[in-house]
Parts: sequence; structure tokens; C-alpha cells
Amino acid sequence: SHTMEENIFALKKIVTIYLNPITIGLEFIVLGVVMLVFWRRKPKKEPKPWWKKVKRVAGDLGIFMVIFGVFFIYMCSIRPVSDSLLYALEKEHAPLANVDSPNFADSFEEKPQHIVVLGGGARFHKDRSPTNQLEPPTTARILEGIRLHQKFPEASLIVTGRPNETNGMMQMAELFGVPADQIFQESKSRDTKDHPRYLESMLRDEPFILVTSASHMKRSYALFKSYGYEPIAAPCDFWAWPRFVTFDFSEPDLFIPRIINLYKTDMAFQECLGLAWASLRKQMAAPAPEVEQAEQGESDPPTGHSPDSVIEL
Repeated sequence: SHTMEENIFALKKIVTIYLNPITIGLEFIVLGVVMLVFWRRKPKKEPKPWWKKVKRVAGDLGIFMVIFGVFFIYMCSIRPVSDSLLYALEKEHAPLANVDSPNFADSFEEKPQHIVVLGGGARFHKDRSPTNQLEPPTTARILEGIRLHQKFPEASLIVTGRPNETNGMMQMAELFGVPADQIFQESKSRDTKDHPRYLESMLRDEPFILVTSASHMKRSYALFKSYGYEPIAAPCDFWAWPRFVTFDFSEPDLFIPRIINLYKTDMAFQECLGLAWASLRKQMAAPAPEVEQAEQGESDPPTGHSPDSVIEL
């Protein structure tokens, strides 16, 4: 039901807040300190032996939790960890090759009719310039979308996300020369799983390029595929790929904790949680071909997006 879906969506958002590297580490540290305070508290009268044992175990556990919390935050703040996690996500889809080649557009048998750019956060305010409306991931995505639109000037540029994201992306695209009548907004989506459903009337069965951050592409691509689409993946906003394979462990800052590494680990955490959630709710399952075949009378697997063949998200 709609109410159940709303409750599940709210639960997912709440869980996500408490499952990020800095929060997990601090939760262990705070709980450990609480146990240590409990252990050190002096009772007014002599406790029983079993109570002494409980307090001793709590003290040992408290020390372990504080040490683990500090160690966990440290590990999440160094490059070997942050880049390894991101690399595992980013290696799934390489960037489109030879985009700046004069013959790039000719390498496609079917010219993409749409370029879909997924939102990734906004700082929208009507008094800010277009270049100051978006979070860095969204800026990287829309710039890549604009770059690809220059190669396929007849294609529509579809920006999708929350209204503030799509407004900002539209303004940025117009600023860099994309005609306003070729830009379309899809602003009903609340998260990644909604994009394929709300884009159906815009994309139809026409070939399109999907643009999003490299770490986000694995989940996005799988969700679009589960809905019956065949997107052309154009990841951007790379952080680790292909650097991970050339790690030089003699670099002096490799094991020095830095905020930027904590940020990268957090990005990887969020994507892994998103993938786990989508897998748990079977949102990335392949669409069932038998329904489509029954309607079309064909033996080939379906490639369309009729309502009967989609996975309910």
C-alpha cells in the first residue's frame, strides 16, 4: 500500500542517517564511555559478586568499544580504505571512450535520442548564479551531460531529481548553450529507484545515455535494467578509478587520516547500503520475459517498458 511504502521510505532514510562512518565510530565511542562510567561508578553499599562481574565485563567491553570506534574512524579516513571501497564500485563501468574524438558520434549504430542526467544534491537559491546552485556531484554530472549533448545536439537533455536539483541543472545547461526547448525536467523522483518509472513517458523505447557519478552508476544502471531499459552508461565524477591499481605505498600521506578520505568512504557506504536495500527489496531483479512474450507473441526477451513487464518499485 501507499502508506506502507511511505513508512518503508522513511525507515530507510532514518537508518541511512545512523549508518555512516563517522556516526558508527562515534556511536561505539559514546557507548563505550557510558559503559566505562557505569564500571567506575562507586555503589553506596558493597555489591554482590555477580554484580561485580557484570561491571567488570561492562568495563572491558567499554574499553574495547572506545578503541574500536577510534580505530574504525581512523581506517575510514585513510586512502587505502576509502579508495578501495570506491574503486570496487567505480570499476563496474568505465567512462565512454573517445568522447572528444571527431568520430565519436559516428561510432553509435543507433544515435542516442536522450541524455539522462541524475541529480546528486543541490544548493539552490534563486539569488545565486547557475554555477553555484548545485552540489559538486551534480555539477560534475550536468557538465558531462552538456559535453555529451554537444556530440548529439539533436538529443533531448533530461535532468531528474528533486525540484531544486533539476532547476539548478536546467539553468547550468542553458548557461552552457543547451537550448531551453531541448531540456526536460523530471522532478517527482525521491530516490534512484523512482527514476526509471517516472522517465518512461519521456524515454519510450528510444536509445539513451545515462549520466551519473561513477560510484552511483552500478546501482543506477541495475535499476534501469530491471525496469527493461538498455541504457548507455556514461559514468563521471571518478574518485578512485583507475588509481587504485597503481597505489604507491611509499607515498607519505597514504596512512594519514584526512577528511576527504572520510567523505569518500561515506560515499561508498551510502552506495553499498543502497545496493543492499535494492537487492533486499528485489528492485534489481530482471524483468520477467514471459509476460511480455505472451502479449507480443515473440520468443525473444522483451526490451520495451510496457506496464505489465515492469518491476513495481
